Amino acid sequence: MLTTTLHRFSPPVNSLWTRTLTRWTQDLPPHLSELGQDYLAYAQVDSFLPRPVLALVGAGHDQAELTDDLTERLGTVALVPQVVRDLFAIHDDIIDGDTEKFGHPTLPEAFRRRIGSAGNGAALFWGDLLLSLARDLLDDADPQHRAVLWDVVVECVRRTQHGQLQELLWQRELESITTDAVVRMYRDKAGDYCYGLPWRIGHAATSTDSNQRETVAQILETIGAASQIVDDLATGCPDLMNAGKDDAAEIRHLRRTLLLVELHRRIPNDHRLRPVIEGDHATDEQIEEIRLAFVTTGAAQAVARTAADLVEQALRNLTQAQIGGAAHAYVTDLAHQRVLHGLRPVLA
Repeated sequence: MLTTTLHRFSPPVNSLWTRTLTRWTQDLPPHLSELGQDYLAYAQVDSFLPRPVLALVGAGHDQAELTDDLTERLGTVALVPQVVRDLFAIHDDIIDGDTEKFGHPTLPEAFRRRIGSAGNGAALFWGDLLLSLARDLLDDADPQHRAVLWDVVVECVRRTQHGQLQELLWQRELESITTDAVVRMYRDKAGDYCYGLPWRIGHAATSTDSNQRETVAQILETIGAASQIVDDLATGCPDLMNAGKDDAAEIRHLRRTLLLVELHRRIPNDHRLRPVIEGDHATDEQIEEIRLAFVTTGAAQAVARTAADLVEQALRNLTQAQIGGAAHAYVTDLAHQRVLHGLRPVLA
């Protein structure tokens, strides 16, 4: 269901995305036109656009089969989750110092190539500028739904930034961080904008049933928190994960991921990695030691089990949700493909 839906709806959504961004960048003041072209190239790297597609699923929440007119019905409202995603991705790339993703330069890197050391600052301001684009895209919404839709966006920004701030505040603290606290932080900083927001946007644009909207959004946020753990494993244990990503930025900066917190619990007080983990920077050699310890201490297996438990609970809750067959099948398949399938190498 997930794959077929993406292949079915991604082309029309991608076409709408390209047309919309092209018009928006063309309407920018002349002095921003070159930066606009850099953003246009950056924004078109992902042709599947899973967040707008999930918004379409939210719009078709009561359908047994998703109808072909969903893209036309939702219009540019479906693109709002992708704009919000870009805003947060740009911020993350600045904080982590990432210069390349998926074989393409990040926006801060693209701006640095154009204007030098000011590129990071320009990217930060550009990310903030995207909030105004998100608001403009809501003009396609039914007037009776616009206020609720904007509230959904603002609440997502609030929660995501609260989660991001919590993660950074934990940089000087490890002992008191619990698994539940990290999962809550993951729901806030990633589960909402990646999973909950798209569903809420699509649903709120077509329905006033807030109870149904929130029931499924919370299920999706749980799946999103679990998927964040999968991402931690992919970068923390690239040799163990079949889809591992050799991106060491989070380990280098010792972000308080659940994987790192679990490792800290498992190593003795006199272990030579303990002061490293409690710090804020790891060398290349220390990164490799930490990655090995994730596996040898059982930390990787423990967090994988946590992710699996989260998804299994989410799927049990989904059976009680009063939604159409298409949305039910899509969310179920999303949980299996995005999380449970990814955990197999660790839990095998």
